Amino acid sequence: MFLDLAERKSLFACVIVCGSIAKNDIVPGWSDIDIVCLPRDEVDASAAMNEVRGLLSQVRTAFELSIGIDLVYPRELLATSRLCGRPLSMTYEVAQYGQFYFCSDPFEGIQPLGASMEIIRRERLPLALAELHNWRRTYLGDSSSRESIYAGVRSALKILKVIVAPYLGVSFTHEEDFEHLSPSIDPGLIRAFRSAIDIRKNWPNDDGRNLFHSVETALLRLDATKVAKAITA
Repeated sequence: MFLDLAERKSLFACVIVCGSIAKNDIVPGWSDIDIVCLPRDEVDASAAMNEVRGLLSQVRTAFELSIGIDLVYPRELLATSRLCGRPLSMTYEVAQYGQFYFCSDPFEGIQPLGASMEIIRRERLPLALAELHNWRRTYLGDSSSRESIYAGVRSALKILKVIVAPYLGVSFTHEEDFEHLSPSIDPGLIRAFRSAIDIRKNWPNDDGRNLFHSVETALLRLDATKVAKAITA
């Protein structure tokens, strides 16, 4: 529906569908729809924002969907070689698996991955620690609820992604992320990532309480030194 409405508006140079739906890895009650909209450069920024907000309102009302959306102008993508506001590694991942509409390849003009790898390496530790601190705030609030399990698993999976991405892959699911882990990292962290993947897979029928202990234990023990070791393993 969003794509149909967007096409009628002739607003976008490109729309990219990414995340779980593009990876064919949807989990009911967990996954949302991730969309990156690239307005035409000649479209006024405020007009683009208001039009997208209107389109989203129609879709959410009709389907009660959770939608994550980014609005990035093509000139911004070319100037920075990234989907601004997101980890640089995500840009190169979405460039490989994203589903493009109204365009052939919006990433054609960005820097080659090799030219950006040093920046990606420098970003990994701050990104992982930022996610760890997000989880700590949840843990200090209420560590026993179903929502806290959801938050802990999401944080663990985001940290896993930061450690291994980007890579040349096929599906870019959490399972494929796990396959790119070095076997030399801390065994407790490996168990935690495995448990997090399994909890997500069985959600919402099983909230994974019996598996979450290993995730929570690993997150409680995690610090900058251990994250750095996992990244460089």
